[in-house]
Order: sequence, then C-alpha cells, then structure tokens
Amino acid sequence: MSETAPPTHPAIPLHRLRVYNPSRMTDQEITLLFAVREDLLQRILADLSGEAPDSHPQHHLLVGQRGMGKTTLLLRIAAALRSPPLQDRFIPLSFAEEQYNIDRLSQFWLNCLDSLADTCDREGHRDQAQKIDRLVSAITASQPSSPKDDTAAARTALKTFLDAAALTGRRPVLLVDNLQLIFERSSDQQHDLRVALTEPNAPVLIAAAPQLPPAISDYSFPLYDHFKIHQLRALSLDDMRKLLLQLADRTNKPAIRRHVLDHPGRLQALHQLTGGNPRTTVLLFHLYAEDCSPSVTEDLEKLLDDVTSLYKARFEELSHQQQVIISRLAEHWDPADSRTLTENTRLEPGQISSQLDRLVKAGVVEEVPLFGTKRTGYQLAERFFNIWFLMRHASRRLKQPVRFLTQFLETLYEPGERERFARSHSNSSEHLCHPDSIDDWERTLATAADAATMQLAVDSLPQQLSARLNPITLQRASAVLMQSTPHTSDGWYNLGCRLTTKLHQHHAAQTAFSKGLESHPRNPQLWIGLGNLLQYSLADHAAAERAYKRALELHAEDARTFLDTGTRSQADPNLVEETEWTCQTSRSPASKHAPLWQNLGNLYQDHLGLYGDAADAFAKAAAFPESRPMALHNLAFLQRDYLGDIAAARQTFAAIENDSSLELADTHALHRALFAAHELNLGTAASHLDAALDLVPSGLPPFTIDDWVHTAAVLLELGHGEWFQQVLIRREHQHSLRPFFEAIRAHSIGDRAALLNIAVEVRPAAGWLFDQIQQRRERLQDARRQRIGPEPESRSARRRRKK
Repeated sequence: MSETAPPTHPAIPLHRLRVYNPSRMTDQEITLLFAVREDLLQRILADLSGEAPDSHPQHHLLVGQRGMGKTTLLLRIAAALRSPPLQDRFIPLSFAEEQYNIDRLSQFWLNCLDSLADTCDREGHRDQAQKIDRLVSAITASQPSSPKDDTAAARTALKTFLDAAALTGRRPVLLVDNLQLIFERSSDQQHDLRVALTEPNAPVLIAAAPQLPPAISDYSFPLYDHFKIHQLRALSLDDMRKLLLQLADRTNKPAIRRHVLDHPGRLQALHQLTGGNPRTTVLLFHLYAEDCSPSVTEDLEKLLDDVTSLYKARFEELSHQQQVIISRLAEHWDPADSRTLTENTRLEPGQISSQLDRLVKAGVVEEVPLFGTKRTGYQLAERFFNIWFLMRHASRRLKQPVRFLTQFLETLYEPGERERFARSHSNSSEHLCHPDSIDDWERTLATAADAATMQLAVDSLPQQLSARLNPITLQRASAVLMQSTPHTSDGWYNLGCRLTTKLHQHHAAQTAFSKGLESHPRNPQLWIGLGNLLQYSLADHAAAERAYKRALELHAEDARTFLDTGTRSQADPNLVEETEWTCQTSRSPASKHAPLWQNLGNLYQDHLGLYGDAADAFAKAAAFPESRPMALHNLAFLQRDYLGDIAAARQTFAAIENDSSLELADTHALHRALFAAHELNLGTAASHLDAALDLVPSGLPPFTIDDWVHTAAVLLELGHGEWFQQVLIRREHQHSLRPFFEAIRAHSIGDRAALLNIAVEVRPAAGWLFDQIQQRRERLQDARRQRIGPEPESRSARRRRKK
C-alpha cells in the first residue's frame, strides 16, 4: 500500500462536482460519488425489483430538509433504473426540482409527457419524442381556462401519457421532487390522482418533500397509506467523514483524504456546527480542494461565505412577517415557544400562530419538544441557516456565542495537543493515513497473502476506521496475525497491542496476551498489557488489578516496561476511544513502577471503589520525580473529595502548591477553590475560580478537563451548583464555556432532559459533559456512603417500601 496509490475508479474532474445542480452530472458521476444512504437506495430498488407486471405499485416518499440529499438520491435511483438489471423493465422520468407551472392535475400529466419525450430523445428515439411534443401541444391548447373544469383534460393527458409509455415496453417510475406542491395545487383532484396511481401496472411514484405533507397522514386523504415514508436525517459524523473520503477518492485528491483523517476533531466540530447537512459537506470538500485552512473558525467562515447567496435568496422569498419571525427565531438560537416569539417580535399571537404553521409546512421551521413545559418549541429546520444568520446579520453581541462555541468545540475535539500519554507502541507505524477508501481497506485486509503484508496493513490502518470495517475482515486479519506471530514475549505483546488499538478485537487480544503468558509467565510487560486491556477495553477491573499486581511482583530492573497511562483521549466525547500503549525503555525504577501505580490508583478510585488503596497507589506513584506533580494532584483530589480528609489533602497539596508548571496552573486554582468551598468560604472560592477561569478564556484545557469536570461534580454534591452558575455568569462564561455551563445547569435542575431547551449545536458537547459530571458524582456518593453509611430513609420512603 502506498500513500499515493491511484484511485480504483476513473477520476472525476473537480469542476464536475455539483453542489446546487446535481442533475447536471452524468449517471456515472452520480453513481461514483454516491457515498451515503446506500442502504436506503438498495431497499427502494429491491421494492422496485419485486413489482410484478400488473401489480398495484408501492410508492415511496423521501422526507428531508433542504440539502439533505433528496435530489441526489432521486438521481441515483434514476441511474440505477437506466442500468442492468432494471433498465429493461422500468423507464425513469425526472422533473425540475420545483414544478412551478402546475396549477391543475392535467399539467402534472403533461409534465410527465414532457419528461417521457426528453427520455426518448436521450435514447435516440427522436421521432417518438417529436410525436409526444405534438400531443402535449394539442392537449395544452384545449385545456380549460379554470382549473375547476380540468377533469376531462386531466383524463385525456393521463391516457395519452400511459399510451405513450406503453410503447416503450417499460413501466414509468416518476421521480418527483417537492411533492407537496402537487398536492397543494391539485387538492380538488386528489381522488383522481389516487385512481391513476393505484391501478394495476400504474406508474410507480418515488417522490420527495421537505416535510411530511399533513394530508398524507390523514385517514380521509385519498392516498393515505399508499406511501412508504423514508426520513432523510442529518448525516452522522461517520457518514460525513465517509462522504468526504469518497469525494477525495473519486476526484483523486489524496491530500484532502489525509487532512480529513489527520483532523478527526476538526471534522467533529464542523459536523456539530453544520448539522450534518450533505450539501454543506460537499461545499466543505470544495473548500478543502482550494486550501486546507488552519482552524475550524477559518473553515466555518469560508463555508458561510459560500452559502450566503443561497440563504440570502431563501430569506428574501419569505413574507415580511415571516422574515421578522425567522430573524427573531434565529437570534434566539435555542428552541422558542410561541409566547417567547410573541414577546420578541411584538406581533399578535394569532399572527405568530398562522405564520408558524405556514413555515412548518414549508419546511423552514420545525417543531421540537421542550423540557419543563407542555408548550411546543420551534427552531429553524436547517441548522446551518441559523448559524449563517447569526454570523452574517446579527449584532456583535449575538455573534459572540457562535464564535465562542466554535473555539470551545475545537479545543474539546481536536486531539493534537491532548495526546499527553497516548502514543503508539514501539513497533507500530505512526500517523500513516492512506488515500484508499473503506472498500480498498477491506480488500487489502481480506487478501493479504502473508503475515508481513498483513502486519504492514494493520499498522497503517487509521485507528478510527476499524469500527467501520466488516467484522469478518477484522477476524481474518486477527487470525492471520495470530498464526504468524513469533512465539516470544515481545511478539505476543505487540500482537495484543495491534489487536486492541488497531483492530478493536479485544477478546482476540486477550487470547494473545494469555498465550504469551503461558510460555512466559514471568514477563511483566505481558501482565501490564493484559491489565490495560482488562481495565480499559473489557471492564474486568478485578482481573486488571490482579494483572497489575503480578506485574509489580515480577518487575526486574532490566526489563523493558510497556504501559498505558490509563488516560483516555478526549478527542471524541461521544465515543471513548482506546488509548494506545506507551513504551518506556528506561531502566530506572521510576520508569517501571510510577505509571503502574497511577493505573492502579485510577482503577481503585474509578471502578473498584477502594479509595484507601487508591490513596496508597497515588502516594507510591508520587515517590518518583517524573510522576510526582500529577500523582499528588490526584492524591489531593482523592483525600479531600472522596476520603473527606481535608487536613491530609492540604498537606499533600502544600507539597506542590508552589509548583510553577503552567500545564497544571488551572488545576492549582481549582484545588484552592475546592478547599474553600468545603469550608463554606464561597467568597474565597469564587476568587480562586476567577483565577482558574482567567486561564481558560475559550475552552476547557485538554490536559486538565478531567479536573474541571471533577470540580463541577464536587460543587454540585456540596449544594453549590447554582452558586457556581452565578460565578460563570458574572464572568460571562455562560457564553464562552456554554456547553460546560449548560451541563452544570442541567445537573442543578436535576434532569438531563433540560438540555432539550438549548441550541442543537451546543447539545452534544453539553450532553457529554453532563455524563462525565454524572459519573464523578456517582463516585463521590459511593465514597460518602463508605465513610458515613447510607442516607437516613425518609418516612414517605419507608411507607412506600412497606406497601
């Protein structure tokens, strides 16, 4: 595998990649660039394949906001119907995205005739196309002036269309965008439309709409229950990455592939800010093709420039009242109920209600649930439209929260500076990102003929991609490596590391470590590798403790020690990534023992609830100079907040209080704040929090984010959650650290569902922080129960238990 391997498909010129007019692309281009929603495509094609010649057709409706890929999916279906094995059975008919000329049912059938003529012309049947053109002209000339008198003309147009389609020997498939326009403009003729579409051998309708048309779910609607509904949701982070990689492969842009894979955190931040919109993802690819900017902020600014003409035109299409409502809704950013909009717009409640109804039907606004009220919430359906409005039309005061969030997410997700201990093990290739697609990785791992090729492929595999590979492929790779590994302690150890960090085959890795220990039972590195696997991948914490203790017993001064610090990367808050092994080759006692004691301390504190043993482990780690500051910080947190021994914690902290390390400066201030909070000296605590906050103007530092989360958990357990919020508000950090602030507020309220009331873009990071705080609160509660016993049971609880 080479870093610049040629694409396996013909390269598509970048200028052929359309953003707003995908219909201008060829079938081959659409097929090669189609990267997501493949499962949905295959389900629809399978339904079409099952249509018998005289069957009552199964119709489909794609529902999704603008930019969600409805048009592209319709074009991909058309391309499939023009290819084997379906090309001899169906004739796909495509239409303009908005059929503005439809004011009656006969016009719809005339549009079908026009599309059929276009298809005949494309296939070289020009005489037939010209004949259809003449028929369309004749029917158009005889159309009545009023749509109310359209019944006869509609029947004539339908019969003419069906007769012309029958001459092709293929069944028409109508690929219609914006179906709601047809329903709205032929509302009095929907019974006739139903008859036409439900007869045996009738055309199959595959349509799209920005919202589910209200009538379609009404039992009295003539076409009720005649559609399979497919909701096109926003792209997941994996789908967004897959689309960018597919575009890079097909346009032969390996530099973009490397950029995407080398910056997973940046992509995650952009995914949150853009709402996983496929059209915006293609715009992002175009920007990367021009130049890879140095930050998420620059990427966002370039995207906003690119969508300005589109969003400006869309906004200007709205009525005056709708523009006022959209402006206030965008500026509010969080979901708003109608009462809030009435207050913000100064419009009458009746005006707000009727305009919201129209905007929801048009797909511009969507209804969402709110926490703590029965009222309905409203927000802009296309989230990037909201970001664009704030950044291009709102005041400086209203722009600031978006800028702050962008900086916060970049700090939280971009992993470069936060890989403090997670490094590749000694025999692995580092940071080799190849331009091959997922399919290419599948082929490489599935066909590697020898162990050396397989080892190179596995070592080069970007870690984040293994979860997307076929499990059978991963199992084969594991088996090849298992069969070929040298039966040495290093061989088994390196195999276990590869299986864990590269292939995520944790049980196979356990087998590798166990086999190594069968022949080398006194090798400490194998015990450490097994302990790390058991602790961080298999969650068998008791067994992990036994493995670590055995490693400590066996440590000889001349043994190389491979270990995992146990610090988890914060690169992806939604998915806890596996940390890789750190290789220490020094023969000093500190290199051998200190990180092991740190691991044991984390294990005892975070999983086994053995807080006294955790204190002993951190104290032993602190005996070694290189681990002393971090170990003493951990010990002070443990003594004060878990063991309740404030005096011992003060003594521990005094040993490092004057440490000048900038890396832990905010942690020093947090310790001082927590000592004051435990003593109910909230004025002093606030001044120390101010000092810590001075060091984090736009995001929680990756190296100390755990300490900030722990601090929040302790303050909440002490009953100071609302006070902590006021400290953040006084500093205006409810904006600059908004996800953190919202997580604390939801904890103070006592329900994670309170996050429903904040902007969608803020919610994922706030939710992750909420969960991190919750885990630490549960540990603090467990420690408290061990110290003083369970809380006294209330009378009402006793009565409920007796009943």
